[in-house]
Amino acid sequence: MSNGLHMIRLVFGDLLALQRFARAQRLPEHPFDADYVVHCALGQLFAEQAPHPFLQRARGRVVEVLGYSQQDKQSLQEHAQAYAMPEVWSLVDWNRIDSKPMPKRWPIEKRLGFYTRACPLVRGPRGHGREVETKKARPEVDAYLAHLWQKDTARPREEVYRGWLARELSRGGAAGLVQATLRGFQLKRLLRHDGDRKSRTITRPDVRFQGLLEVNDSDAFTALLTRGLGRHRAFGFGMLLLYPRRHA
Repeated sequence: MSNGLHMIRLVFGDLLALQRFARAQRLPEHPFDADYVVHCALGQLFAEQAPHPFLQRARGRVVEVLGYSQQDKQSLQEHAQAYAMPEVWSLVDWNRIDSKPMPKRWPIEKRLGFYTRACPLVRGPRGHGREVETKKARPEVDAYLAHLWQKDTARPREEVYRGWLARELSRGGAAGLVQATLRGFQLKRLLRHDGDRKSRTITRPDVRFQGLLEVNDSDAFTALLTRGLGRHRAFGFGMLLLYPRRHA
């Protein structure tokens, strides 16, 4: 087992290859949820060692997946080679897998640029949303909707999401948010399986932020990178990509 945290880069075949894999897994084709398909593929390749949180993005005709893992590329490849089915193994271009060790220590007060795709959910006010998707007393809801339910005067959506982001970064005293700009927002239909393996779709906020953070605690910040932000972290949300400060 490798020590420390690694950033892993995997290159999958083109989108058609992922669609064929999804069909073989009997996943619904409409809507096609690439994040869920990548989640399934990573699970079959690497089991509990699968890189997450991860971010998948199209790069020309291939799908590139970036994720954090406690394993380096050699360990991951050896696991997949030993246990993955041939049709899943063939999804990855193993000549183009890369990994790098992340820093073991982060200087306190160091400022880092970041990019993240997140799903800003909170526990909604008791009783709200129960008739829509869940019977939970306090269901998980869009942070902006929860704000609207509780406040007479609504704040802008970006401001609400920025507050949610600041709280996530501050988990365990990890980091402080210096500034953040909303780079994208949509309500996205996500594919999920219930406990009985029946497919269903849910609608959740899909938010992209770019900004600047300041490290407050080195160990807590490494734990934050390992865990990710918010919910649905195993499905393409919550990864923090770091950049030099000048790029933020």
